[in-house]
Amino acid sequence: MDFANSQCHFRLGVTMSINVKNFISEYLENNRNDYTQISDAIHDFNEIGFKEFKSAKIQKDYLESKGFKIYSGLAKMETAFSAEYGNGGPVIALLGEFDALEGLGHGCGHHLLGTGCVAAAVAIKEYLEAEKAAGNDVKGTVRFYACPAEESGSGKMFLAKDGYFDDVDVALAWHPGNGNGVARTGCLANYQVFYNFHGKSSHAAAVPELGRSALDAVELLDIGVNYLREHIPETARIHYAITNTGGHAPNVVQSEAQVYYMIRAEEQETAKELYERVNKVAQGAALMTETTEDHVILATYANYIPNTILGDLVEDKAAEYYPDVRNHVDRPGAGKGSTDVGDVSWVIPTAYFHLATWTPGTPGHSQSIVDQGKTQKAYDGMINSAKIMAETAAEIFANPEIVEKAKEEHKNRLGGKVYNPGVPADIIPGAVSI
Repeated sequence: MDFANSQCHFRLGVTMSINVKNFISEYLENNRNDYTQISDAIHDFNEIGFKEFKSAKIQKDYLESKGFKIYSGLAKMETAFSAEYGNGGPVIALLGEFDALEGLGHGCGHHLLGTGCVAAAVAIKEYLEAEKAAGNDVKGTVRFYACPAEESGSGKMFLAKDGYFDDVDVALAWHPGNGNGVARTGCLANYQVFYNFHGKSSHAAAVPELGRSALDAVELLDIGVNYLREHIPETARIHYAITNTGGHAPNVVQSEAQVYYMIRAEEQETAKELYERVNKVAQGAALMTETTEDHVILATYANYIPNTILGDLVEDKAAEYYPDVRNHVDRPGAGKGSTDVGDVSWVIPTAYFHLATWTPGTPGHSQSIVDQGKTQKAYDGMINSAKIMAETAAEIFANPEIVEKAKEEHKNRLGGKVYNPGVPADIIPGAVSI
């Protein structure tokens, strides 16, 4: 069924009296300055995962001023909140983010991402109010989720794990990028793990035989994993950063050291298997150096489950602003990264799309993206993302049968599999940090 080109829709014999596309576009353009100011402020706040206090506050205060009901501190995360408006179902979630990259800043455009979702939420609320004022009984609820720590910490995983999406029908999400497209394939599942080694300090020249180097163990783990890469699926990725070298004195045998690993694979089960193999390499490194080893999972990210019903609908809306969105050509690096949107997509049908907010050829997670974060191209992508999500939500409210079709596809894609976040039950968000 093609819902794309209708300018007024029919539900239970009631004709909508407003032109949805024009109404939403006009609202967002008239209030564009609100959203550019919010995104600029978050860009300057430059807050990393689980510490987005100012970024969360500016979005929360704005949504509360627009009449949304606020729920704070979700899933034991101080910066996680939801903002809700509406009556009954369908319930549509908008997945916002606002964390920056450690040592870089907003090199992934999350200041635009979250603010675009805020703008979409308010535009949907204005649309629902306009329908009510026109005497049309349009049912539906929009719920904005402020999701912390997408870069490292997986805020959406903790929300999904604690059941915050269980009463939601569908989710919509977007991401800034260097091109336009709807996600039609999965992204990589991800295990984020800290490996800690504990040794024994000693004078490195006088009595080196009395020392047991934790840093040696870290280096041996890294070497071992480099050899392991030859024997893993070619689509998998393993990379790391040494987060504690044990000090800066070469004449002291380092008694403590830590390395932070990201272990990615196409399926969560495969990522778990690779994580267990890396654990064995870590144990071997500890044996070789006569140190001890422990490790802790910071977060996991599930692979993304696409939904054609929702994806087609979003694409139809996006094509009115970006005709090239229909090209279906994978962007460079598409499907090679990870996102905790994947965790939501295991729980409910989800549509995820990218819009161009920086110039083609710009590498992800780069200073160049930070520098382009306040350009007209960035603002246009943010506002257009809001238009696309708001128009999609209005279409779903007018045609709730879309939800049932999306849910049926979602069930078939899972094939009986059940969402399992893969983290210990007692893990505390943000308890382990870089």
